[in-house]
Order: sequence, then C-alpha cells, then structure tokens
Amino acid sequence: MTLVAALTVETQPVVIGDMLISGECTPGLTLPAVGPVENLPPHRHLLHGLRQKVALISDNCVVAVAGDVSLARRAIRNLKLRAESEPITMQAIDRFFAERMPLLHGVGLVGFLTGVTEGRTWFISFSHNAQRWEDGTLGEVVASGTGVSWLRGWLSPLSLASGNVSHLGAGDRAIAKMLMLAALQLRAEHANGSPIVDALSGGGYEIAYLEGGRFHKVRDVCYVIWDAEVVNDAVTIKHPFAAIRQTYAGDFSVIRSVRFVPNAGQLMSIENELRVVLPIDKDAIDIPLPPAHEVSLNARITAHCFLVTHGSQTGVFSRVDAPPEG
Repeated sequence: MTLVAALTVETQPVVIGDMLISGECTPGLTLPAVGPVENLPPHRHLLHGLRQKVALISDNCVVAVAGDVSLARRAIRNLKLRAESEPITMQAIDRFFAERMPLLHGVGLVGFLTGVTEGRTWFISFSHNAQRWEDGTLGEVVASGTGVSWLRGWLSPLSLASGNVSHLGAGDRAIAKMLMLAALQLRAEHANGSPIVDALSGGGYEIAYLEGGRFHKVRDVCYVIWDAEVVNDAVTIKHPFAAIRQTYAGDFSVIRSVRFVPNAGQLMSIENELRVVLPIDKDAIDIPLPPAHEVSLNARITAHCFLVTHGSQTGVFSRVDAPPEG
C-alpha cells in the first residue's frame, strides 16, 4: 500500500511519499481525511496504520520506500548505518543494491543523491522496482508502489494552480506543486476514498526537497479542503470540509485533523484527532499526546483544495499560500 515518487520539477529534485501501510487491521483505525476506515469498502481489512516512508539517509541523500514493511524497514536501517560509516555516493548506493538485492525483491525504492563538483551543485535520481516517465505538469517522475498506475492516470488531466507563490524561487515553486498534489489527493480521499480504495495508498503525505546542498522535509503545513460554488459568474467559498495540519517533533510527524459539517447554519467540527506517525525504521512506541484542540491548525504554509460546483458540473482546484521568509 504505497505511492512514493522522486520528481524533477522545474529542474528541482523533490520526493513525495504517502503514509498508509497494510497488515493486520487495526481496530478503530481512523485516517486524517477519511475518518473511520470502516467507511471504506472493500479494503478496510487491509489497513493497519500510518508510517513515514520518506527517509533522510544523510544530508546528501533522500530515499522513499514502498512494498513490504519489514523489508522496507531493513533497507532504510541498512542505508542509515552505511551513512554513519562512509560517505553516501553512487558507488555506495550501487553496493547497497548489489549486496541487498535478494532482500529487495518485495521493496520499491526511489531517491536522490546530491553533491558539489567544482562549485556546482548536482543531483541524480536512483530507483529500484520503479516506473519512470515524463509528465507535462510535473516533469520527470520516478514512482513505485501500488498507487503508480492510479497516479499516472490521475495526473494526465491535472492542472496545478500556482497560488500565492510568485515571490518564490524555482525550488519553492517545486515544493508548492507537491503540496498542491498532496492537497488534491487528500481531497480525493475525503470525497470517496479513491486513492485508498482504488490504489491502496494515501493516509497522509510527506515531501522532501533540496536546499543549501542538503535534503529537508516540509515540516509545517496545513491542508484545508473547501466547498465552493459559482454564483453570478463568481466563485463563492462556502465552508471547509476538513483541515489537516502536519508538523514534526524531532523525527516524529504530528498530525492534527478536523472534519467539519454544516449544522443549523453553523459549522460543527467532528473527529478532532491528533496522531503521531513514526518513521518506518523506528520500533513502535506509545507516545503521550495532549488534547487535539491544544495543537493549533495555524501553519507557516497552507495548501488549499477547492471543490467548486456550477450547476451539474464540478471542478477541483488547489493553491498554496506561503509567506515570504523574514
């Protein structure tokens, strides 16, 4: 149950990975955009929980994994151990694939390596059990997991709005496109669970990017899913369906999700939840959490997704608002 991708967007390397993992069904499991998984036929019995699948192996290497969870965990642990004892180079990556190949049969892997030669920063993608193609909106895509076919078909008619990002450089615009992509997928999950039901992927999304010669994760974003309609040739925003803030405490991803329903002319919040998502290479631990309402939905970056209705027609649009630094 996975969708991970390494993309070259506006000449910039970015990685996106979902969080859903399969296994023995977890009783009472809920997902940020969906709520209780019992609302999702027919694969709910396969849904186990959430884990981070995007791993920062070293400053110069990022990897995202798909496939068998235990094998993926071993692969990430092995790469991190290598990074502690030797520089991660393409030669080191090639040795890893050669030595671990028998254990990688059930694993998909995509990633980037970066470095500096004669003062110029370069990057190169690498992959295992992955598909590679050129997309008119997002550039070169290398993807792995059960969601690849769904992603390819879904991306083909997709157009991503730029939002309030005109002040951003190419790297940040590439990040903005990934945020909009994640927002659109969360909207699809909220509407009918299609990424989960049709592609066995979803649940939440991580994004990694290159800045200052190092790979980083987007560490603070709130996804807001809106209902809107066209009235007198103008778009009127009605109310949010859901808000999902994703931030980090150390290596742990902290997600607060709130779903909204209209009630007697007011907006009522339901399923106000807080969850912690561990890296895939970490052992499960119990983490005490504060009440969900104590974690603000305000984030430095807001990724919006609008469901706009006009008569019998429906359109979905996205935008990102990110304030200038400083």
